[in-house]
Amino acid sequence: MDTLSSISFAKQQGFYEVSKEISYKLNNLFNSSIGIKPGIQMLIYASSNHSKVPYILSLAYYLKAIRKGIHPFLVFSRNENIADEISKRIYSLRKNSIVIVNLENKIKKINGLSFRKFCKANNIRFIVTPSLGFVTEKNLPVLIKALNVDYNLIHKKALRIKSQLLNKKILYIRTKAGTDLKVDISLKTPLISSGIFEENSLSTNLPGGEIYYATKRNGVNGRVVIDGSLRTPKSCKVVNEPVELIIEKGRIVSIKGKEGSELVKSLKEVYLKHNRLETVYYIGEVGIGLNPVSNIIGATILDEKVLGTAHIAIGRNVSFGGSISAPIHLDQVFKNPDIFADGEKIIF
Repeated sequence: MDTLSSISFAKQQGFYEVSKEISYKLNNLFNSSIGIKPGIQMLIYASSNHSKVPYILSLAYYLKAIRKGIHPFLVFSRNENIADEISKRIYSLRKNSIVIVNLENKIKKINGLSFRKFCKANNIRFIVTPSLGFVTEKNLPVLIKALNVDYNLIHKKALRIKSQLLNKKILYIRTKAGTDLKVDISLKTPLISSGIFEENSLSTNLPGGEIYYATKRNGVNGRVVIDGSLRTPKSCKVVNEPVELIIEKGRIVSIKGKEGSELVKSLKEVYLKHNRLETVYYIGEVGIGLNPVSNIIGATILDEKVLGTAHIAIGRNVSFGGSISAPIHLDQVFKNPDIFADGEKIIF
């Protein structure tokens, strides 16, 4: 759907006024994160088959941009193969334009490239918010609050924490619930996703608020007790009964806990579907949440950003500097971590 058709669809579905109200709450997002200026080209793209949330959010962005003196393209789509559709529209944009993508699930490769690499090749800045299918309309206020945080403060905090992590060799993470994790971070650089386009960066993820590592293939050992949210390929839910993962040389060797049965089953299914691919069980990321107004609701895009949490991800990290290739990337969130780098406690 083009811009006029998308707006008409919003009115027919009864969420135009909701988006309009939300648009007035996005000042921090547009001023400190996107940092847009009149005259810039912008494409706002939403894709969903079941959830209205990607549409509601995209229309709110569009209405805010209009008031900022920008006239963006707004595109709603129900096409699951959005890669082909969005690539055609990106080719028509000028260099240094901004593409905002709000998705029920995730975006596939475009012309053999990841979305990130495709945009970089075409010198297009992009902002992506995936997995919005896990955010219910009831939880929209939580999402909007997390999106409209003061990104400058998060960025300063992220830089301060990064300075404490630079040139360290071992990261220890412990919680009272039982997490006792050792991560080899030697020769690894902590990455920042603060919601602000960093120097020489073409992309950011919203809501912002994490610092993370692409882990080494054999560099993670110990126990993780998931007591925040648990992600499988098909679901994300708040944990009621903690789930324990035992990790040896970067690989999950044991999953314990009643609520972990779905994770056990789904990992096995992916493992067998992809010809017994061992990387399905490897830890590809360790991260720390920094967003002070986000909350755990059972949606990874929010849960992993919550200040006072940490997370690990099972599977792929090749897209952000690692060597683990897998068809999944599943973030598991746990609460109240104490974090040490070479024995020195990280101060938040």
